[in-house]
Amino acid sequence: MSTTGTDPENLAVGDLYISQFMTPSKSSSSKQPSFLKNISATPSRLRETTVSITGDAADNNPELEERRKVIGKNVEARLVNGTPFIAAMNQFQLGAQYESFRETSEDVFLEIAKRSLVFNRGKFKRAESQGPYLDKESALVGHFIDIYHEICNTAGQNLKHTPYQTSPYIFHEAQNYVTAGSNIKPDGLFCFEEGLRSFSTSHIVFEVKRTSYGARIPCSVLGQLGDYALAVWREQPLRTFVPVILLHGESLDLFIFTRNKVYRANIGCIGYTSGSSLNPAAKNRIAEAFSRLWFLLTLPTEHFGHMCHVESEPYGIKILSDSSSTRMIIEESSQENRDVVLFGDRIHKTVHIFGRLAYLYRSSYQGKPVVVKLSWSPVDRLPECAMYEALQAAGVPGVPNIIDHGFIMDNSFGYRIELLLLEDCGIPIGTYFAKPGRATDPRSARENELAEYTKQVATTLVRAHDSGILHRDISYGNITIKNKRAYLIDWGYAKFLPWANTGDLAQRWGFGDTNITQNENEHDSITGTPLFMSVQILLGATERSIMHDLESLFMVMLHSLASINGLVPDSDDPKYGWKFLGSDMTATLRLGCLCCPEKYLQKFGCGGCGQAIKAVADSMYRLLFTEDDIFLGGKLIMDTNYKRRFDTEAAAGFMEDDASRILESHLVSTGEVGVEVQEATSKPAVQASSRHQQPNVSALPVPAATATAAAAAKPNKLAVQTRPQRNLHVRNAPRLRSDMALNKDRIDVVGRRVASALGDSRSHGQTTEVARPESGMPNRSALARLARPTEASTRRAANRPVVSRAGSRATSRANNSPRQQQSQLFEPEDEIGMFTRERGRKDHRFK
Repeated sequence: MSTTGTDPENLAVGDLYISQFMTPSKSSSSKQPSFLKNISATPSRLRETTVSITGDAADNNPELEERRKVIGKNVEARLVNGTPFIAAMNQFQLGAQYESFRETSEDVFLEIAKRSLVFNRGKFKRAESQGPYLDKESALVGHFIDIYHEICNTAGQNLKHTPYQTSPYIFHEAQNYVTAGSNIKPDGLFCFEEGLRSFSTSHIVFEVKRTSYGARIPCSVLGQLGDYALAVWREQPLRTFVPVILLHGESLDLFIFTRNKVYRANIGCIGYTSGSSLNPAAKNRIAEAFSRLWFLLTLPTEHFGHMCHVESEPYGIKILSDSSSTRMIIEESSQENRDVVLFGDRIHKTVHIFGRLAYLYRSSYQGKPVVVKLSWSPVDRLPECAMYEALQAAGVPGVPNIIDHGFIMDNSFGYRIELLLLEDCGIPIGTYFAKPGRATDPRSARENELAEYTKQVATTLVRAHDSGILHRDISYGNITIKNKRAYLIDWGYAKFLPWANTGDLAQRWGFGDTNITQNENEHDSITGTPLFMSVQILLGATERSIMHDLESLFMVMLHSLASINGLVPDSDDPKYGWKFLGSDMTATLRLGCLCCPEKYLQKFGCGGCGQAIKAVADSMYRLLFTEDDIFLGGKLIMDTNYKRRFDTEAAAGFMEDDASRILESHLVSTGEVGVEVQEATSKPAVQASSRHQQPNVSALPVPAATATAAAAAKPNKLAVQTRPQRNLHVRNAPRLRSDMALNKDRIDVVGRRVASALGDSRSHGQTTEVARPESGMPNRSALARLARPTEASTRRAANRPVVSRAGSRATSRANNSPRQQQSQLFEPEDEIGMFTRERGRKDHRFK
């Protein structure tokens, strides 16, 4: 192949700027010499000028530096260092092919070794040059290009009639250009398509550093190499791994980025140091490095880093196997026909450098609109297509149908490559309400739609749970809308629950029935989309249940409602509850926004919504964040595996009635909720509670007849005799009704039940006071009665050493204040007291 060199239509911005002010000489406009056959580079007379004009797109970019710092740490943690080149070739199943190449190319590159580079303390020059040493990386790139010219010509002359005569790849010098589709500039790209310098056509990325790092590559350089590999992963769905070549000083290293590890193998040295001589042994080492480099550059794409043969930017794939097999055979295709699945309209999902990976495209197959999903999943976990098979067999509604599926590769360094052709289920809910034209629809109509979609997805989750499948990744991108119907997609993180019937399914996909649940349970705490994860999962819960998925659905609903209100939740003012600040801080911020039932909608940018959607939101709020109409924030923080009780009536407010009953029976029988399921029966307005009561156990409901008889026998008097558990966000004891004007928000959370704020008309949901001072009793005495210590707390207080500062403060108050010294009250021992003492607030008293 020939290249276009520096024709005006192929110039980058910097070169175009130069062409307007510099008149090229006649020699520069002539055709490239023969040794430039596989090179596309800026002429040397323009190289330094271009660098000075274009600069580096990565310079002074804090966001890029921070990203590379994170990538560098990840690469360093997964780096397999010091792998011998031959061992690496054997690991990638290329050992026999390399041995054949060595026999064919023995001593071919020995002559070039005489004209290699000589290095002296970070500076370099050609061995035969009489000029000074150079110290710029751009000059080292230029010297490498010259050596690569000679390697190409030598191989073309001496390896005729062999597979190694020419390389199918074009070398593009890229240090002077921002690579298309990115903001980064590697020093070079070996591409499989002529004339296009981009990561979508890159086969091998090339980077140069003039300093030799030896065995330990700095984390910043690893981050840079990882950033290049990530750019290739983003653009090429048919990759199996990404090779990056690093020339640092005289040493040439190969880095192979897989989805699990990074393997480093030393190719060799392309020069020698000035303190040593170019003896025959040194020449052989340099010649062997050139030979290894040429071997890598002659490997076809299907043998080195790709699933199949690729000659251009991926256009589509043709499926060659039938649908009855779990194994799929594909080939890259550039022709459009019924059997070709085109990579058309891409559905963008976040691509990470390691771990799971998924590419989604809207396309057509055999005349049907489909969504193409090419995904990577660990080999020890059931594939996504197995989940879809189980869901379809159980008749779960709101799940896309499978058209075809199978494995492309069974095991690629610990990951399986899977191809799914799914029914096209519309657009994500995250963009559905923001699409053009929807803003003109009445707000009430859009809110009613959202309420209906929330009920549909909740019912889908319950039906799947009944079949033994838990989704574990509810987000605004995984709920789609089509023809007024909500679909739940992306079941790649789903897991089978113990009651699922997985025997035949596990056998079909090559798994043992006993290890499926165990493997998935190990990943319970690390699956999901952080912005929509439940509070307990953000805080590191080790047990996963459907209540966490329902909480994620609640967050998706609020996110969509904020979009209907005209906000962009992910980027608007961070005073709303959509700012991700790390797992712990996000969980705390979210509970802070949810603690007040009257204002939680405003805290998420959803204020002023209609009654239909508010009723759905309040029902979900009551189920997920209250027990006995008391906010659960403290319990969810103190115990990340706390099992919430199930309120059947609240659940019926946002899902089908039979679905709520099915879910209730499952949760109780499997122990996924607390001991008692709340019932929709009338209860006394205020129930006495014990501070020694277990978190998961509530008082047994009082039969109606017994309650009536007891009410008739006793005077109508406030029944509270002990202090109820305080909320996490309230530091002191509940305030009196007369104090509500001073701190209304806190009183609403703890001083009264939250049900009335949620529009509940049940008898036990009416506003009830926690304590009211009796006639003639001062406020302080009422608080003392609420704070009456138990025997256990009295014993602990007696054994507690006296803090010396307390006496001094008491003396100070007595001496400096006309008031009498206040009586010291014991502080009740409870979870909130422990929480505040751990943070240094040990001496707060009731005042």
